[in-house]
Amino acid sequence: MLIILPIEWPLWRFVQIQKLLLLSSFICLLFLSVSTLAQEQTPVCSSMECCYEEKLPENEQLISCDFFGTVSQNEDSLYVLRRYYPDTKQLIRLYYGTKSNVNAAKEGAYKSWYDDGAPMTTGAYANNEKTGHWIYYRMRGSEQKKSEGEYLSGEQEGEWVYYLPQSYVKKITYANGKRNGQYLLLDSLGNTVKSGTYKNDEWVSGDKENDISGTSIEVTKMPAFPGCKKKYKVAEDRMKCANKKLAQYIVETIEYPEAMRQQSIEGTVYVVFEVDKEGNIVDVISKRGVCDAFKNESLRIINAMPNWNPGEKTDGEEISVDFTLPIRFKLE
Repeated sequence: MLIILPIEWPLWRFVQIQKLLLLSSFICLLFLSVSTLAQEQTPVCSSMECCYEEKLPENEQLISCDFFGTVSQNEDSLYVLRRYYPDTKQLIRLYYGTKSNVNAAKEGAYKSWYDDGAPMTTGAYANNEKTGHWIYYRMRGSEQKKSEGEYLSGEQEGEWVYYLPQSYVKKITYANGKRNGQYLLLDSLGNTVKSGTYKNDEWVSGDKENDISGTSIEVTKMPAFPGCKKKYKVAEDRMKCANKKLAQYIVETIEYPEAMRQQSIEGTVYVVFEVDKEGNIVDVISKRGVCDAFKNESLRIINAMPNWNPGEKTDGEEISVDFTLPIRFKLE
């Protein structure tokens, strides 16, 4: 089954073990059946029993606890949800709620971190809706911002800033969660490179938001997994073929860690890697995973990939491109 699903560059892909999902640049979502093999790895928290009680503040009462963290109640009668990376017991999420089911009633400050303790997200909730100033950080780089702006009643509001490669900055004005007003693309010196106007999320005049033609960050031909020998005239057809080849590679290569299978543990690992000018897979990292067993397996299959066909700029010059690949481990 193939579903066409356009998305924005840079490319995101989603792979689900047992029912493989592959979401990729501009293009497609693939559902495949995957068989998995055993691989022995055991995290610090080696069972589904709680191993985080000692991390609770003295003024909080434990409500529930599992392999990934705790729910407690503080002196203000707010429930506190903490989630940890089990192999190191690094705190990776902290937020509050008015009910023991914290996810259904978030209230107050919200913070999340990557597995190494670097910040991932900061913000706040009111009545289970995002509010106030939020900051999102990149996985690659030390505390490098990805985007920031205001939320009002769960919707983006006012000017949002997006930090792009090579120090480009994109600014978009929102009202009620929709683009309303000016769009700007600025270079590293703050000069306006592109500008346009939106109303109710519809482009009105000037440059469109995703138009980066003529800039040093423009990629006219995206890198692609090898194996498609046919010369495609349409870029989407070329990428569809490459995605199928990538999906096939992952199906044939990946192994579900046996220790995680036995405990019915599932989750998603996010891997960032670069396809350089020669098509080599370099700078592979993952700072957002479920546990070492899943993360190590994800890194193994990415590092073992063959060279890709590199990306190209408008003038045909080959260019390095970063990718983020979420790999979901799920048992049927």
